[in-house]
Amino acid sequence: MKTRTVAAGGIVGLLLIAGGLLFNGFGLGGGGGDGEGTGDGSTPDEVRASMEEDPPLRPAEVDPAPPVVEVLIDGDGYLLEQPGQTPEWRPATLDEIVLRAKDAEGNTLGVRVRIRRRGSALPDAEEALTQGLIQAGLSPTEFVMSDEIVR
Repeated sequence: MKTRTVAAGGIVGLLLIAGGLLFNGFGLGGGGGDGEGTGDGSTPDEVRASMEEDPPLRPAEVDPAPPVVEVLIDGDGYLLEQPGQTPEWRPATLDEIVLRAKDAEGNTLGVRVRIRRRGSALPDAEEALTQGLIQAGLSPTEFVMSDEIVR
């Protein structure tokens, strides 16, 4: 039994090595050129100087709207998720949520708004939000109510 396990491991190892060589090449000989390029004749200093002349890339002035607006119902109020490395929630009005939802592109399923609730979420706040989204022209398929309770 142990011999079979060792043999199977050896075969798998050989297959991995063979696959690596097959897809990545043998790593010998590298290209067949003589190293004499036909570049534009620029010296490293000239290349470095031209790179320094290029303006630095700047981040966009305004972050693009996320494709899906993330809303959290907390008591009788609402919070909007602020995208980033560690998402944060900030208070928002119903009107602001509706405006953002109308501007959202939606995901591949057409969902523009994902609604989550805290344990303290009131049914009236949930109803007001869904009615506000429908009155703004969103169809019920464009917003999703999560069953998850956020702490």
